[in-house]
Amino acid sequence: MLTNEDGQVVAAIGLQGREWLLAIGGQTMGNAENPVPMLAMLKHLANVQEKEGRKVNLEYSELLQKLLDTLAAESEQTADEYLDKLVAEFEGVDAAEGEEGEAAEGDVAEEAAAEAAPAADSDSKPQA
Repeated sequence: MLTNEDGQVVAAIGLQGREWLLAIGGQTMGNAENPVPMLAMLKHLANVQEKEGRKVNLEYSELLQKLLDTLAAESEQTADEYLDKLVAEFEGVDAAEGEEGEAAEGDVAEEAAAEAAPAADSDSKPQA
């Protein structure tokens, strides 16, 4: 979960049944079987916030850490190396958007969330 300096949850990843959900600003933005790209997106958003002078905190569960460790080991990388590689992909998206014009902060979060986890059909979309 990503929290601001006041301790308020800004974004979170949670397991519901067999799917991982991504919530930003209290709204479910998408779901996926693999939450690691969503974690990379949250880490990227944390980096952006910190560069802008805001203090944020990113924490994740032991289950998510084990999944990250497993995927990293399959790629013969450490968990940090694996996650940093995924985060760099989001930085590339932001750089491309910067060339096209400044996007609103919420737009970047929504676009990154959409890339990390395509939204479910509206009929099956769980409520946050």
